[in-house]
Amino acid sequence: MVNNIAIVRWIITLFILILPCLIRAGEGNSWNVSAQYQYIQPVGSLNGWFTGTPRSLALSVGHSDGSAWQYQWRLEAMRFSEENRDKLVHKDLELALDLYGIGMESQYQPTQWSRFLRPYVLVDIALYRWFSERGALDISDPGNGLVINVPGRNQNDWSWALGAGIGIHFSPVKPLSLSLNLRYRLVIGELWPALALELENVSGFQMLLGGVALHWYF
Repeated sequence: MVNNIAIVRWIITLFILILPCLIRAGEGNSWNVSAQYQYIQPVGSLNGWFTGTPRSLALSVGHSDGSAWQYQWRLEAMRFSEENRDKLVHKDLELALDLYGIGMESQYQPTQWSRFLRPYVLVDIALYRWFSERGALDISDPGNGLVINVPGRNQNDWSWALGAGIGIHFSPVKPLSLSLNLRYRLVIGELWPALALELENVSGFQMLLGGVALHWYF
């Protein structure tokens, strides 16, 4: 259960993230809401635990003041549940990692290729609440033939994340727009090792995210 201190931290962080939006709301020329489907490929040590996952969705509210900058406030959820059997020593080990985040994304559009195509670069920062599960497993000790029970372990924590990437907006019909993007993200968290299972720790959740989003402008 999330304690009261954690809830206060969440509320304060949410307020800090939306404050720039509230300050600039009176100046705004354009708002949008969007839904984004994402495929996520873990890299680095996280790839030693999991393979890629299509189980990710992001919802955003965005604002543009008519300049080259656009800002998005995002809610995001992702789930890793497909173990990397090629890299795990014990192929029947069950693992899962769920992340729920709220963050801010800034997009900069350096140029416009045409009336319909607008490339951009992006940076983002987010706060995640994450939950990790590692199932229990019985393994054989080849030295004495005994069966050893390695108990399961659950972890949960709050972690900051940073990301950067590129994308392109395709806007054939107003008020709708379709965007494609690719980004790298680092969640500053750690999954503990299990020496008995020859499972190495994960220091920093590194991932590549490919997304397709539908935006509605108003």
